[in-house]
Amino acid sequence: TRYCGTDNVDLVAPSNELRLVFQSNADYQYRGFLCRYSALNVDGTSVGGIIVNVTTEEQAHTILCSGPGDSGWAGRCGVNMHGHGGAMRIVGGNTVRKYEFPWMVAVLKKCGHEDAHYCHQCGGTVIHYRWILTGAHCIVRADVKKLGVLLGDHNLYSLTPSQKFFQVERTFIHPHFNVPSPLNNDVALMKLPQIMSFSRYIAPICLPHPDVHQFVATLPDVSDIQRPQTTELPYYSTSVPLAHPVLHDLMVYRNVSVFGWGTIDDAGTLGTKLRGVSVQILNNQQCDWYYGLMTSTMFCSSGSGGHGPCQGDSGSPAQLLMKDGRWVQVGVLSFGAAVGCETGYPSGNVLLPLYVPWIHFVTGHDFAEFM
Repeated sequence: TRYCGTDNVDLVAPSNELRLVFQSNADYQYRGFLCRYSALNVDGTSVGGIIVNVTTEEQAHTILCSGPGDSGWAGRCGVNMHGHGGAMRIVGGNTVRKYEFPWMVAVLKKCGHEDAHYCHQCGGTVIHYRWILTGAHCIVRADVKKLGVLLGDHNLYSLTPSQKFFQVERTFIHPHFNVPSPLNNDVALMKLPQIMSFSRYIAPICLPHPDVHQFVATLPDVSDIQRPQTTELPYYSTSVPLAHPVLHDLMVYRNVSVFGWGTIDDAGTLGTKLRGVSVQILNNQQCDWYYGLMTSTMFCSSGSGGHGPCQGDSGSPAQLLMKDGRWVQVGVLSFGAAVGCETGYPSGNVLLPLYVPWIHFVTGHDFAEFM
């Protein structure tokens, strides 16, 4: 079969093997060729979560757009050109609208016997032109040469012109990850080998203001916060000290939105499209009773009703819609129930406002240009 163009093409193989070869025309010379493919079963379902990038784009000069222009980027973090619609629109774990959250990143790792095969590992977020934020446990043991990220995506197994694949140049794990307890300081950064062009499909999320008091001043009104009736937890002797009591007190019982491409049930069904759900921040003692892992640099989010993150959602953001209508990332998903996603157990998240100074130090950026 010969193919020329930019549209998707379907090929059906008579067996479970298919060989794809790219052969260029020697009469013409251009910058390169990008081919991504995914395999489907005969019933149309995805095969094993494999994502493939056969060739890589040559590095080219990139023009950065600082305003709306033709790129469709608003020039500010935490804003999309498709309308946010409010957090309540995604309650219940629904598929979000295409490109509604253009900072979402699929963190991939090479898998299988072929170097071109990538599998989804975790979520992440775009925070700058060459920087991705994710969970430390997602990449701490990975060879950087085997890591990749997929940006501008909605359906992991459907090819679209908006998708951009990058390999990872370097990783930065928080120096105190797993210290003094497991999954403490579970935050990491990935640096890309080249800058990305922001558009309506790829754009950065806002980080919290590094000054906790100024960050608190931008939080939305709390008049609609519904505090649950006090219930007695089973006895647990250890209380969780708080690194910044004011911050914890003002965050608890707020609703945050969480997103990811993780599995959607306890049976391990792969989530092909980006999904999201609104969850409530709980007292840290709620998570500590279940897991015994909570520290003062974490916050606990509800899984009530079986609505919450699952396998493959780690590293994804917990984000809050601020007074000015922009989305700010306040957490990074770290851990959840090992016994299943539909049990209603809460999840542990990195309290991101406490890590902004470290992010500034590693990246060398204060992100003021996006505010």
